[in-house]
This record gives sequence, C-alpha cells and structure tokens, in this order.
Amino acid sequence: MSETAKTPTHYRLIAAFKAIGPYLRETLSKDGTYHFDCLSVCVDDTKSPEDREFWGWWLDLA
Repeated sequence: MSETAKTPTHYRLIAAFKAIGPYLRETLSKDGTYHFDCLSVCVDDTKSPEDREFWGWWLDLA
C-alpha cells in the first residue's frame, strides 16, 4: 500500500502563516506565492514622522 503526501491548500497555508505573526501580506499573496514583510526598526525617532527612516525586511516565498 503506497501512501501519498497531501499538500496543504492555499487557505490552510494562509492560516498557518497568519499564526506566525503580522508579517504576511495576504493581499500581495496568491496561490503558490506568499509575501512577508516587516518595517520594524525606526532609525531615528527624534525626527518628525514624515522624515523618519525605517529599516526592515521582506521575503517572497514561492
């Protein structure tokens, strides 16, 4: 008897990625491609909000 591995559906992956944290950008993701990003570090918070620089990361998982 052979057992085949089931691939999770797009919606199950979306739910799992959302559980990791607020990094998934669901509107930029589609079946088979998932976009994550985070702008987590403000370089200098003494500047006015419109002049602040943020550092972060992004990941496209395909």
